[in-house]
Amino acid sequence: METDSPPKFTRDNLLKSLQGRCLCIPDIQELLENWPQYVHPELESLRKDVDKKLKGFLPETDSSEFSNLSSDLRAAQRFRTETIEYIRNCLYGDGISLNAEIPSNPIIASFRPIAQAISWSYTAKQNAAFFNELIYFVAMTDVEQ
Repeated sequence: METDSPPKFTRDNLLKSLQGRCLCIPDIQELLENWPQYVHPELESLRKDVDKKLKGFLPETDSSEFSNLSSDLRAAQRFRTETIEYIRNCLYGDGISLNAEIPSNPIIASFRPIAQAISWSYTAKQNAAFFNELIYFVAMTDVEQ
């Protein structure tokens, strides 16, 4: 006996359902006017700490190693493929162990500490959602190029 189940909610399904339609986005401020609104007193300190940590994890993206990819489609595709495989290996395979193969590209290899932190705190479902978001992001760089 087959039962009709609702369509699976995905980003692509949502985008397809909205394509060509006019959307009215409400004024969210008005909806939240009675909610407490303040800026945490340590916000600037937190921003500085986050910026410092991100700079430690991620190499500069304006390096010649990275910026040359915009004009070389084949190299960019290899970079995307290697990135996806490394992310998959880090999140689902052996990519975070000390014995794991490290990519030659430091930009790709910089994902390792992020994967380590995620592996310690994410559930399998959260891990899969994060992986899918990263794959979507990498795929969109192909579309943009």
